[in-house]
Amino acid sequence: MMKKPLASLVFVALLSLTACKKTANTASEPTTIDSTQVTRTVSGMYEGVLPCADCPGIETSLAFNNDATVSKTILYQDRDKTSETEKGNWKLNGPYVEVIFADNQKEFYLIKTDSTIAVLDQDKKEVQSELASHYILSKEKPLDPKTLTGNYIQGEVGKGYYQTLTLTNTANNEFDVAVTFKAATQKGCEFKGKGVLVNNRIEINLKDSNPDLKAIMTISFEDKIATVSTSKFNERYDLMYFCGGGGTLGGDYLKK
Repeated sequence: MMKKPLASLVFVALLSLTACKKTANTASEPTTIDSTQVTRTVSGMYEGVLPCADCPGIETSLAFNNDATVSKTILYQDRDKTSETEKGNWKLNGPYVEVIFADNQKEFYLIKTDSTIAVLDQDKKEVQSELASHYILSKEKPLDPKTLTGNYIQGEVGKGYYQTLTLTNTANNEFDVAVTFKAATQKGCEFKGKGVLVNNRIEINLKDSNPDLKAIMTISFEDKIATVSTSKFNERYDLMYFCGGGGTLGGDYLKK
């Protein structure tokens, strides 16, 4: 009668010993974080409209690339169609994304979810007012460069003067950009250059075409409309350099 309880005690002891070994083995294995995976999760393009004191809002786009570079593009609504891009580098610092631009200016963002980040102040604090939700940027799918390839027309074909903007996606986010014209006169706009798709806008440095020019020509997209402008409003006159008769590369072009 005593053998059965003894066997039971031995069995329980073995179970306890086995459990202790498993616990010890589990505790001895360090918990590691795959920094590469975290980087890929944060990487992407984020967009939102930040509050503005004297305009409806500031359209803001941030692209965190896997090579630790970052591009930030802002556009003030209801002012003009110019958008300005800053470039720099980014790194993870705990739950924060720290951005350092070329002028050593720093910005901080808090990782909220896999698809949202919050804009922070210089003390790494979130906005606590009723406008807090307006300081959240959401991850968005970038435009497919291949879908932007094609001809865009300014004016009416066959009715006097019209310009054609031709975009050709050559590799990844790179483009050949050309503007030609058709008219009875000999004066019009002609341009050829290289552009890069950044935050859903194509940017072309006009200095590459003429060292005396300063402007960055930008091409933004909405539905079938491509809008040609410059990154800074006061440099828009550089778009006239390539045109005769007072014309300009700037304006809206409709995709055909």
